[in-house]
Amino acid sequence: DSGLELFHQVRYTVDMSEHSFTIHEIEGYIASIFLVESEEGLLLLDGGCRGDAKRIEDFITGTLHRPMEDLHLMLVSHMHPDHAGGAPILRKKFGIPIAAHHLVDNWYRGWRGWLQNRVDRLLAQFSARRNGKKRESVRYSRRIRPEFPLKDGDVLPGFPDWRVLVLPGHTLFDSCLFNGRESVFYAADMVLFMNGKFMLPFPIPFPDRMRSSLNRLAELKADTLLLAHGGKLSSIDFFTLMKTMEKQIGEINNPMFQRLAPFTAIGPEIRKDRRQHRSS
Repeated sequence: DSGLELFHQVRYTVDMSEHSFTIHEIEGYIASIFLVESEEGLLLLDGGCRGDAKRIEDFITGTLHRPMEDLHLMLVSHMHPDHAGGAPILRKKFGIPIAAHHLVDNWYRGWRGWLQNRVDRLLAQFSARRNGKKRESVRYSRRIRPEFPLKDGDVLPGFPDWRVLVLPGHTLFDSCLFNGRESVFYAADMVLFMNGKFMLPFPIPFPDRMRSSLNRLAELKADTLLLAHGGKLSSIDFFTLMKTMEKQIGEINNPMFQRLAPFTAIGPEIRKDRRQHRSS
């Protein structure tokens, strides 16, 4: 069941003018990249892959006809290559600060982190190929050293209407955003909408934490959902959607993902978490 009966799907390529800001959707190499245009300035919701940095720059300067200095902050929701690859490039070129979970640089630390990063880059290329994209590099730094370290409940620096929700499951440090004033939730990879179906991301190395995160979201009063893989969805019954997603935890239907699953749990934070579970 795709869950389409849960709400009416509306896709916006450029505008979301019913809100007090405009949200632009930029098609990245793998993920949709959202750019918030408000009176506080421009806010980037994830920077995509390394090649997406140029796409973002071209959109801001060419389509919006605004200088890059108007981009005041970039969120990196988690460290996977289709979310963390572009922001460091834009920071180096234009000095734009990054906001991310305060422990995000632990995700790929050490030699196990290096191996995990290689696996995640392979998964990224698999996703791009499945979507018919011409191959691009997804190499990027395993550490981003954010200027603004985030914790759950923080207000996003410079953008007071956006609050940080730390929702582990897909990684340990997933940071999503909720705008309570306009009831808009940026889900990053918490939920995907692909090929007409709702699904959870792969992998989910922390199933218990994912279940807790989905239960937390079920109580969220949001009308609009921004998906890095699926675009913008409106008129959402969050409770029903999240309870539907909870039933998918533990399911891996893609044969390629089934083969890769053992290799997605070699990162240091994953192994640390499993050791703690065994000893408790």
